[in-house]
Amino acid sequence: MEITRIDAFQIAWTPTDNPSQRSAFVQVHTDTGLIGLGEASPMQGGRASLGMIKHDIAPMLIGRDPLDHAVLLDQAMHTLVKLGPEGALTGALAALDIALWDIKGKLAGLPIYKLIGGAWKRSSRGATSSSATSATRTFT
Repeated sequence: MEITRIDAFQIAWTPTDNPSQRSAFVQVHTDTGLIGLGEASPMQGGRASLGMIKHDIAPMLIGRDPLDHAVLLDQAMHTLVKLGPEGALTGALAALDIALWDIKGKLAGLPIYKLIGGAWKRSSRGATSSSATSATRTFT
């Protein structure tokens, strides 16, 4: 299996969201048709992280095996560490890490929590709310 394409994009939750209010995501596409989804840093809409993914990290990963994801992310970190080991670079690598785990989970037919050791709790209480009625995808 190899990575064929990486898309970095934002989602606007309301029509009036400016780019710094949007959520940032990455999709890693493979030659088998599997697609992994990861979320980038929310700082300023993740624009800096998405830029690093698109211009610096994606070219390093195209053609590589997504199942070697620890090696891929380590090489990217060491190549780009002078950009700053925190902030935007960390957000970019985290988004790719999530997307690569998503590919592994889909390939194995298992939720990611099973691949990383299991669930400590079987249920939890929570609540969500949103005034947004629709989301639109905006490419960067």
